[in-house]
Amino acid sequence: MFRSRLSAFPRARLGQYPTPLEPMPRLTAELGGPALWVKRDDSVGPAMGGNKTRKLEYLFGEALAQRATAVSTFGGLQSNFARLMAASARALGLEPHCFYFAPRPRRLEGNLLLNALMGARLHFVPFAQDDEPTMTIDEATRLVRWMVRLTPACWGKRVYFMPVGGHTTTACLGCVQVAIEIED
Repeated sequence: MFRSRLSAFPRARLGQYPTPLEPMPRLTAELGGPALWVKRDDSVGPAMGGNKTRKLEYLFGEALAQRATAVSTFGGLQSNFARLMAASARALGLEPHCFYFAPRPRRLEGNLLLNALMGARLHFVPFAQDDEPTMTIDEATRLVRWMVRLTPACWGKRVYFMPVGGHTTTACLGCVQVAIEIED
């Protein structure tokens, strides 16, 4: 039943499924049972995707269904979600835009460097001097949506917005996919 209902939602395939289940015999023994297993979503891809890939498949499915030409998100300077969003966008032929509430670092490192190498447009908005939050997620989401409309690099594009970490009901469909794999 869930499988047929889930298939009604647009999905952009980004990962390799199903991900393996791996037994954890030492932890099982330490805790005295029952048998414990771990779902190895760290192997899903692309760009060391993890569970974020599952969210992005449904977010990008929705973006493509809306005929987006670009996608945007925001997060901390080393956001794994932004890295995955940029890699996935490029794989699907979309232009990624990443917004950060910090000054542009003198040197791009880690995920910022990877995003730049993948051709993501990096937008630095220095509201704060560090990664400490100065507003709620809802306030930041409204602000970034507004900034996307004002950013010349986004003008003339159909931009699909993904909130920080991809936290939406659409993205939660990726968790349903995990449950189906485990049941199988």
